[in-house]
Amino acid sequence: MRDIALHNAGPSWASIGIDDRYVANLRAVLAGKLTGDQIEGVLGDTLERYRARGSIVALPGSSERRQTARALAGAELEALERIVERDDGADPASQNHPAQFAMPLVEAYEPPEEPLSLRELLETHLKAYEAQGRGRAMGHDPKKSAIDRLPHHSVPS
Repeated sequence: MRDIALHNAGPSWASIGIDDRYVANLRAVLAGKLTGDQIEGVLGDTLERYRARGSIVALPGSSERRQTARALAGAELEALERIVERDDGADPASQNHPAQFAMPLVEAYEPPEEPLSLRELLETHLKAYEAQGRGRAMGHDPKKSAIDRLPHHSVPS
């Protein structure tokens, strides 16, 4: 609704253009033409924000990351297309929003038969964390406390 109000306020809002290089890069991501590093250059910040929020778990360089980037590029291109249509005078109510890219479904969560103890819950979480390339996989020693992992500085005498 805010967008409609801004368009009704005057002509300056409708004259904001779309970066053609960004569109070309999104099309290249969608077509699978870019390397992992190039994809990160185009959509890496957005993908990292989603990963930090826990919306995606795909790590840079993985095939899941490419698949997610391609779906995101398709959605972004679709949104930009709606913007162009709207700026050309199309009624926002008449625009359709097809779901072009179906993401694979995440496996349904099956609760355990028996309730987990806190220790079992922590161990399960740490295993999942490690499977994502974090925790022990990053070289963290779980036997050391956070204080033990701090750098030691000698105190001058």
